[in-house]
Amino acid sequence: MRLRLRALQGIAFGAAFLLFQMELIAAKALLPRFGGSFLVWSMAIMFFQGLLILGYLLLHLGTRWLGIRGWFFAYLVLLLLTLPALLNLPTLLQPVSQAATLHFLPGLLLTLLLATGPVFLALSTLGVGSQKWLAASSLPEAKDPFALYGVSNLGAFVALFSYPLLVEPNLTLVQQVTVWQGGYVFLALLQLATFFLRTSWLRPEGVWPLFLPRTPCLQSGRVWPLAANVAENVTAPISGRRFLIWFLLPAASNALYLATTNLITMDLASVPLLWTLPLGVFLASFWVTFKARPWYPEWVRTRFYLAIPVGIFLFILQAKGVGLESSGLTILLHLATLFFLSMTCHGELHRLRPLDPHHMTAFYVTLAVGGFFGSLMVGWLAPFSGIPVLIEYPLAMVLAVLALALDPEAKPVQRADWFWVVLMGLVLLGWSLLPGSRGSLQEKLQSFLLAIPLLFIFSGLYDKPKPLVWTLLMVVGLVPLFDTWTRDHAPLFKHRNPYGIYRIFIKDGRKILQHGTTYHGAQWLDPQRHHIPQLYYHPVTPVGRLLASGVFSWQNMGLVGLGTGSLAAYARPGQTMEFFELDPDNGDIARDYFSYLKASQGRIRLRFGDARLSLQTVSDQSFDLLVIDAFNSDAIPIHLLTTEALATYRRVLQPDGLILFHVSNRFLDLTTALWTNGRFMGAEVFSLSNPPPEHADAEPSRWVAMTWNPATAQKLVEDLGWSDLATQGTQPMARPWTDDYSNLLSVLLF
Repeated sequence: MRLRLRALQGIAFGAAFLLFQMELIAAKALLPRFGGSFLVWSMAIMFFQGLLILGYLLLHLGTRWLGIRGWFFAYLVLLLLTLPALLNLPTLLQPVSQAATLHFLPGLLLTLLLATGPVFLALSTLGVGSQKWLAASSLPEAKDPFALYGVSNLGAFVALFSYPLLVEPNLTLVQQVTVWQGGYVFLALLQLATFFLRTSWLRPEGVWPLFLPRTPCLQSGRVWPLAANVAENVTAPISGRRFLIWFLLPAASNALYLATTNLITMDLASVPLLWTLPLGVFLASFWVTFKARPWYPEWVRTRFYLAIPVGIFLFILQAKGVGLESSGLTILLHLATLFFLSMTCHGELHRLRPLDPHHMTAFYVTLAVGGFFGSLMVGWLAPFSGIPVLIEYPLAMVLAVLALALDPEAKPVQRADWFWVVLMGLVLLGWSLLPGSRGSLQEKLQSFLLAIPLLFIFSGLYDKPKPLVWTLLMVVGLVPLFDTWTRDHAPLFKHRNPYGIYRIFIKDGRKILQHGTTYHGAQWLDPQRHHIPQLYYHPVTPVGRLLASGVFSWQNMGLVGLGTGSLAAYARPGQTMEFFELDPDNGDIARDYFSYLKASQGRIRLRFGDARLSLQTVSDQSFDLLVIDAFNSDAIPIHLLTTEALATYRRVLQPDGLILFHVSNRFLDLTTALWTNGRFMGAEVFSLSNPPPEHADAEPSRWVAMTWNPATAQKLVEDLGWSDLATQGTQPMARPWTDDYSNLLSVLLF
């Protein structure tokens, strides 16, 4: 008996593990092939989530029409059909040349469909399928097969953290695919052995509904236990209200996890791999609430409301541009809020799970559709809404509380409850109108005092989900208007798109462009100084000295990364600068709010799309200088660092040309990776930094230069003071980074 149960647990765990690993492997493989644009990632996510829904729906209809045994034999056919796709999986790794325009999407979807579609679809039915088999068995655990759902989420959790910590640093993509194929075959054999060797452990009731009366399994005497306060007729159809609750709860938890990830990585601290923490918390909350002995204590269910004011407080601070002194504390509070709210959503799902096994697959189909909607809301609806704050965060809370408000036992709205809704509006409006300069001590004190009325309001709404919905909607409606009301605090420009939030504001006489947590350029308001590039591009920085020195007589320069277009200030008459920028909105920002591009003496061209793909369309030896400035914003496009990328750069570079890499970064030291890759490609690699005290207007920056020409290398060293990395004691990596292998952990600074 225990062996059979362990086999089912292994199937549930292994299927989720392989599903998650496949998504991570596919993401790594797609980057050099199709680029890092928003459309690539969003379409890939939607593709996999759509297949998950299709898998659940296939299982739902298959078991409904064929029964457990009939579905199993149908599944054998599906497994046979996946064998060609399993062997075709390495096609994910084949290089292709794609233009960075919309027409590449059919190629992306076709690649995913042919390489991963059949195997992903087959795996997506296994987790819930193992629960159906357990429910139809004579095992004692058949009374609550939903425990296997907790096991599957544990498998996803292990896959998430094992990939960056163990898999990616030690295996190439080819090896990862090979191991994954072996895992898939092993899981298929385990499934076959589990079913064929012990068929007697399946009960006969309802197994072949095409040939036997459709008698619910529960009439054989088995009843799944639920909380005592959940009343449901197990033989009756599920109500529309119950389906809506099943939809809203996963939509809320999925949106909340993604919104928390955005809050942490987009506007707080975009530490590489930090996105894994919210996802880990999300999966852990699923596991603890759906495991064999669920952990969803009453105090969590009745007091989760106390987590809402903490999250709303942090959201308002972020929208206002005010932060806590400790980023670590802020991240911890975000994760704690996510854990308790996610656990409430998943705990309620477990409490309201269907009693009748026949409704199990309908339950999971609804969960998958709800999760898909939550991802759609955060990934598409919010970024394109035009609202320049992370509005999806309080909206996710609205969905969660709305689901609780639909419970028939939820308290109705009383007239006195509207007091709290109105009070929230007055508090938000009054607080936003308080005087105080951006970043001042006065503003910070006012922000922290906001916590007192928030705790008071949400304490008054304890166990009142219906008025709480309206209170949260007040937050959703009013917080985006803060910058409109407060003239002293209003930025010159604020814009959000799928790549993040842009802010332009004035500080110390300079106009500054901020994207996420990183400054991407600045310009003096003083007409006498507005032509002097600022921050990392100041004339005292390595790139400023290089471009202003006149040591090199370049005519054509390519620049990856636009920012404010600061480097255009160094172009002289007769020179051409061609900028390659991923985000088209950045082009409008640089042209409309900064004058570097318009005032440049050289010819300026802008090309939008993934830089590596765009460079594939450029003729050989087109540039004398290539500047790669795409690594200081914390979201590292690794496909621009690999040896294959260097080969592309070298092809479009003149024989005596030079490549500059801007490697200033708060969390990563990319110098060693570039030196290792450059040596592998036969180049000489140099480095130069400017220390902070050198000039008040210049940010500390570090640049790496790479060339294949000895004369160019000599000028760098003798005329401009660059240092050969070979003489600085830099230790090379064990292996260069390629499209097939990279190890981000090896370059972390902590």
